[in-house]
Amino acid sequence: MPGHSAAQNASAAIQLEHVSVTYAGRRPALEDVSLMLPSGSHVAVIGPNGAGKSTLFNALLGLVPLAGGRIRLFGLSPQRARARIAYIPQRDQVDWQFPLTALDIALMGRVTHIGWRLKPRAADYAAAQSALERVDMWKMRATPIAELSGGQQQRLIIARALAQEAPLFLLDEPFNEVDASTQELLLDLFDELATAGRTLLVATHDLALARRRFPALLFLNRSVKGFGSPDEVFTPETLEKTYTKQVVKWDEGDALSSIVDAHTFSHNH
Repeated sequence: MPGHSAAQNASAAIQLEHVSVTYAGRRPALEDVSLMLPSGSHVAVIGPNGAGKSTLFNALLGLVPLAGGRIRLFGLSPQRARARIAYIPQRDQVDWQFPLTALDIALMGRVTHIGWRLKPRAADYAAAQSALERVDMWKMRATPIAELSGGQQQRLIIARALAQEAPLFLLDEPFNEVDASTQELLLDLFDELATAGRTLLVATHDLALARRRFPALLFLNRSVKGFGSPDEVFTPETLEKTYTKQVVKWDEGDALSSIVDAHTFSHNH
């Protein structure tokens, strides 16, 4: 990619070069997306519904064919890097009526480690316990997952990812319908993971939270509309390009600012 040395590109956790994804009969879901993230990056992925956030994650997972461009994760293709990715889907994509306990779900994160043995070892149970403890769910380890609250279920699928011990986390709207204490627990945990060198991409609709708690923001609407620190890219211009014809509001100090469309940006209430 222009502006990056070969050494930087080789060490990148995520490298996208002019990536495009097109579904049959539709306009491109992603168009000419280029991005380079070193290990330890902690990025909020922001954009309206239909902006391509889920498509981006699916492309990184190697689940959709590319219409153009190239993806490398730790220097590997997405298919070869799959074991290095912990994907955390939206909670409503999980069948919570399945007859499993919280510990069973955490142990699922050990599949890539258990491999052909099929039976967890002491190290796998230890990793599952540690993951549950980090999200304050160890006390619920024997509880059927159907009996957990929404916030507890969200903590549990994070624990499954932690037990996997993957270097790359893709989190799809992890803050939806969780209480304030769960949100803060997860935010603090994500900070710790990034500090330890894990790479996190977190899709969120919460602009205020992204601006307040993430060191880097990726504004996406089919193509990259802005990428950088909140001070650099959380601007009227970036919001206008990203949220054309949609209403966006966020707290800025004590004022509430909004963008109504591409022609009217700042309207204080």
